Order: sequence, then structure tokens, then C-alpha cells
Amino acid sequence: MSLFSKENGRVKRSVDLSPNTDVALDTFRSLSKKHGVLLSRGAAINAVLGAILRLSPEMAARLHKEANKALKSAQDALDATSREDALSRRSAADTVENWKNVVELFDIIADGHKEPAPMRSIAMDGRRLIVPDAPDWILVNESKAAQSTVATIVEIKNGAHFNAPHFVYFDNGEAGPKAIDAAILTVYPGYKSILAARIEPVKDSDGNYLNLEELKEAPMPGYFPAQPNDPAAGNPYGVVIIPEKGVHD
Repeated sequence: MSLFSKENGRVKRSVDLSPNTDVALDTFRSLSKKHGVLLSRGAAINAVLGAILRLSPEMAARLHKEANKALKSAQDALDATSREDALSRRSAADTVENWKNVVELFDIIADGHKEPAPMRSIAMDGRRLIVPDAPDWILVNESKAAQSTVATIVEIKNGAHFNAPHFVYFDNGEAGPKAIDAAILTVYPGYKSILAARIEPVKDSDGNYLNLEELKEAPMPGYFPAQPNDPAAGNPYGVVIIPEKGVHD
């Protein structure tokens, strides 16, 4: 269906436009006329709003990402414009404001949609591990992956406060938390400060926590073996173990 295709049926609405929007609408009609399309004001509104509001959340999220890049470039251009050049600064400021409106519009239509993170596949012993392909996913001992049947994901509770990455440790299930922590320290020295910030729970005689608020804020590593695909429970971050058929059956 073309942008200007007529749809069956009409819904009568009364619409009040701001003066600036009214001018922009006439500009759009003039541009359409140059392309051989004559539009009434209603048809122009229907074409523009229809194209934008029928965007899927996925499409809006992609446009939101690109609009954010354009906003940053526009802001950089404004910051670089001399304050003595009032006319150029006013034009640059208008551009920034327009991009802010576009970013906000696509953010609303995207409705929280996030683009899937790129993933990578790692060969293990009789299986493959699928994990995010991102700088904040650290493979602690990837050289051992091909001889390993277990991939332990180390997640830090409250890790965002410490800029903590995610860690993946490969073995056959023999390593405990202390051994995994020691291995992480060899590839990520910053893990030392995370371990040092842990807080042990303190309870009174009735078993009530005396330092509950501190515990809520403190970091705490968790150790979770990667699991096969589980549509019901879900696989956090898309991490999944995929058995290879015919191996170790």
C-alpha cells in the first residue's frame, strides 16, 4: 500500500492545529504536489499520521536509536556555534528541539521495545553455549570451553552500582565459588573491590536481620549454570546451552 493510497471508510474528526503545524502541513502538501500527488489537508494529515502511528514497536525502536544519534550531532553542532552568532545558534537550537521531539515520539511508539543483543556461539564438549556478544560479558577461561560441559554465569547483585560485568566460567562442575572468584580476579582485577564490598548478614536472637538495608545495597556474586532453552521460565539475557545431537547420547 502506498503512502497516499486511499483506504475504505473515513472517520470524521475535528482537529485543531498549532500555527507552526499548520504551516508545516501546507509545506508537506506543496512538496507532495511537486511529486505529482495532490492532497487535501485531511489527506495530508492522514498520510503523515498514518505512516508514523502504524509503526511497529520494533521499527520505532530502530528509528529512536537513529534519532538519538542525530540529536547528539545536533547538540554538538549547537555547542560548537559561537554565542556571538545569534542567528546560527537560534537555528541550531531549533534543530536540537526538533530532534528531541522526534526522539520522544519514537520512544512512546517503541513502548519499551529493546533491540535483541547480538549473540555469539561457543563450542563446548557436546554442546554449544549462546551468550551475548558484548564487552560486558567476560569469558574467564574460554580456552577450556571445548573440554567443558558446564558454563557457570556469575552475576553480581547490585552490580550496576559497581559497573560489574557478567562473567562466564567453563569447567565440568568441579569448581566452587572460591575457585571461580580466583579465576575471575586473574582477568578482571576490579572484581577485588566487588568482593571487598560484600556484607555478611547479621541477625538478632530471633533471626531478624540487623543490617537488612546494607545487605540490599551491597554486591553479592551469584553462580548460575547455564541452562537449556526454557520457554516457560525463560533464559536470562538469552543465555542458553544447546546440546549437540549424537554427542554423549
